[in-house]
Order: sequence, then C-alpha cells, then structure tokens
Amino acid sequence: MYNLLVTAMDGAWDEGFYEYDKSRFLEYTNEDIASALKGLSESHIENLKSYPCLFAYEGVDSDVRIGYLTSIKERGRNIFIEFEFQQDIDPIPFDQIQPIAALLDIRGWEMNRTHWAVKDEDLFARLRARGILQQDRESKTSKQEKPTSEKTTNPKVSKVQGFIGKVLTLNQKDGYEVFYRGHSNKKKYKLEPSLSRKDEDGNYLYRDNEHILYRELLVSNSADFQSDEKKWGHILISILS
Repeated sequence: MYNLLVTAMDGAWDEGFYEYDKSRFLEYTNEDIASALKGLSESHIENLKSYPCLFAYEGVDSDVRIGYLTSIKERGRNIFIEFEFQQDIDPIPFDQIQPIAALLDIRGWEMNRTHWAVKDEDLFARLRARGILQQDRESKTSKQEKPTSEKTTNPKVSKVQGFIGKVLTLNQKDGYEVFYRGHSNKKKYKLEPSLSRKDEDGNYLYRDNEHILYRELLVSNSADFQSDEKKWGHILISILS
C-alpha cells in the first residue's frame, strides 16, 4: 500500500504541510479501499501514516519525492496533512516513474488532477525491481495493513443515501413497509402531510384540492406506479381511467 499525493501548487511539497479538499481524497482509489477509508477513524489514520508516500506535482516534468505522513487532521471540508521526506532518497525524475505507471496503479490522466489516492501496490518493491531504488531499500514500517471498514453499532449518517440504507436494514414486522418523506425546514414546517397543513388562520391549504394532487402525481411520475401491486396504487391509477 502507498499514498499518491498530487498537487498543482508549485512548491507545495517544500513546506512540510498541505491541505486537501475532502472531495479530492480517495480519487483514483479502488472502491473497496475508498469505502473503508471514508470514515476516517483513528486506526485508519494510523494505517495511512504507515504507508509510504509518493509526493508529485501535476504533469510529468517535476521530480517526485518519497516520504511519510506524520499527521492527518480533518478540518471542516478539508484534510490537513504534515509530512516528512526520506532524506536518504533523492528526488526521482518523473520520467523514471512514467514507464511503470501501470504497475503503480497510476491511471490515465491521473497526473493532471490534484488529489490524494491510496494504492494497493508495494511502492518500494516496484521501485527496487525497476532499479530506481537500491535493492536493500526497506519501507519505514514492515507491516502495512490494508484498511477495512469498521463496524459500529451507531454509525454516523451524513447523506440521504446513507440514511435510506440505514432505515432499510432495520428489522421490520411482517406486513409492514418503510416509507420516507421529509421537508426542507424543520422550524418552519411540522412533519405532516401537505393535506393536513393550515394557514395562519387555521384553514386547510390543500385538502379541497386533494384530487388535483393525485392527478399531478400520476402525470409527473406515472412510470413509478406501473409495477405497484398495492391497493392504493391501483386506486390512484384508476383515477385517470
């Protein structure tokens, strides 16, 4: 395993620290590894720090450096890293890396985008085999574990897709189904059907137009009801017949 860190900012790797937008973290990374590392736990951070890093600039003209991450911190929408180069390893011209890009899982156009990828390849073994590093070169940490998803009894849900996935894994009683609905402003609206909503004077806003709501739903989303075997679905469809 190794980290591939690419930036377009000239001189960025001279500072000893850098900040990535989280959206750039795990680009060009195999799906199983990316899925495991999305929840950046303490153990995952330790894993990432144990992997050697290839520090590179966008394009193919600049040298790359080898080193290790010494600190990884989440800061809002960003990930802040600190790092050190291996001082006994000289900068490596990218034209030595390019011929073995496929062996290092460096993909087409990957070097044209600022990002942080985690690769399931042995960086030192590949470079030794090519003669880029000395044969006795060893990685800083002998044991580099592949990250795995960590199970938790109460996982954090931050996206609608994750919420739906969580709901659908709950145990359900026989004969029951789970439906989801929501609204945009919990302070302004009560969590209730539109037909039950009233104006400031207590008058129903939509109840008298219930039949129109049904028709609009069927016209705009008719395909959603084609395979519906539930009774209420057939009732709705019959309105247009």
